[in-house]
Amino acid sequence: MKKPLIGIVASFYVNRDNEPLSTQSVSRDYVRGIIKAGGMPMIIPVQEKSPMFDNYEEMMDGLLLTGGGDITPSVYGAEKHEKTGFTDLNKDVLEIELTRKMMEAGKPVFGICRGFQVINVALGGTMYQDILTSGKGWHNHAGEMAFRSRPLHSIKIDRDTRMFRVFGKEEIEVNSFHHQALDRIGEGLKITAVSDDGIPEALEHENGKVWGVEFHPENMFDAYPEFLGLFRSFVEDCER
Repeated sequence: MKKPLIGIVASFYVNRDNEPLSTQSVSRDYVRGIIKAGGMPMIIPVQEKSPMFDNYEEMMDGLLLTGGGDITPSVYGAEKHEKTGFTDLNKDVLEIELTRKMMEAGKPVFGICRGFQVINVALGGTMYQDILTSGKGWHNHAGEMAFRSRPLHSIKIDRDTRMFRVFGKEEIEVNSFHHQALDRIGEGLKITAVSDDGIPEALEHENGKVWGVEFHPENMFDAYPEFLGLFRSFVEDCER
């Protein structure tokens, strides 16, 4: 049986010492997650907006939006906060356009961390640009990067949601590597899990095909195999 083709947008890394040696890449564990779940990954390079975007949507059976840098604040109508980190407007525009095109075509989209945030922004949502200066009393959600599989906090999961169907529990422990959080929630989206201090940790769209998580399951499924269930759920959607 033909495996579903899953698009993954790369991240662009500038080599400031030798610019022609700048690279585009995707972290290993996203690719491993798609392959282990039965999909076939396709890496999409970051590029300026072009008619080529339509070709990607036509080729793909699903789109995985990965973690990475912050989203350019102007995309959601905000000024840049002093705590906002590296941004890449070309990547932002590409991922937002692809998300909308996949939705128009009725195809699945799954977002992880930054990708979770991209889904929200693509549907008109906004962001708190820094958790610790938000005034919300949230604690630090940026775990130690060297320990990617280590849980940092718990999340509470709503029943009758995709997250609950995957894990079969109302509470799980997850890792965490982000300093921003969702503010206004995008059109058609529902928050389906929150952290122990109230930060949105999972969402899904009313169409049932677009969803995401704020944590990093791709770094957890080797130590905690139940997290591969998120990739399997996504790939199964893409097979339909």
